[in-house]
Amino acid sequence: MKRGYQVMVSIAVLILLGLISCKEKVQVHSIQPPISPEAARLVRQVTSGLISPGAEIMVQFFHPFDEQAPDIKILAFSPTIKGKIIHEDSRTLIFRHENTLPYRKSFSARLDLDLLFPNEEEKPGVFNFIFETKGREVSSFEGDFYLEQQGNPDIVVYRGNISFSEPALPGSTAIISSS
Repeated sequence: MKRGYQVMVSIAVLILLGLISCKEKVQVHSIQPPISPEAARLVRQVTSGLISPGAEIMVQFFHPFDEQAPDIKILAFSPTIKGKIIHEDSRTLIFRHENTLPYRKSFSARLDLDLLFPNEEEKPGVFNFIFETKGREVSSFEGDFYLEQQGNPDIVVYRGNISFSEPALPGSTAIISSS
């Protein structure tokens, strides 16, 4: 009897883990769009690759940019991300999004270098880059089975901890019960 309950609880836990991690898989874009020579002379570093959903998007430049450029037209995202541009200094732009970005999502960004560097002889044009947000993956799973009442194999309880690669919602707890 006890073995049957352990198997049922194990199956229930595995189903829960499967449901947590079953989301639409994002196609990974490992190749950044081509960079023009004009843009390469201006852009020093940009957020790219796989990032945390709470991470800021940053662009650094080799030379100071025109801080009078209208923020609303400098940087655009697809899909759209609401937030604001911060001029950290004359060579660094930071985009702070209003809400945490969704897990496992690809984004493309479009940076208008013509607005930031209006005095360049050769117009640098638009700089495109892509990034993706990480998913929440199970990083560790540990626990054990216990009898709810000593000597009574009718009710077996599983107690354990599941850790995720990205933080779970504050105060969230999952309780799984099987009898």
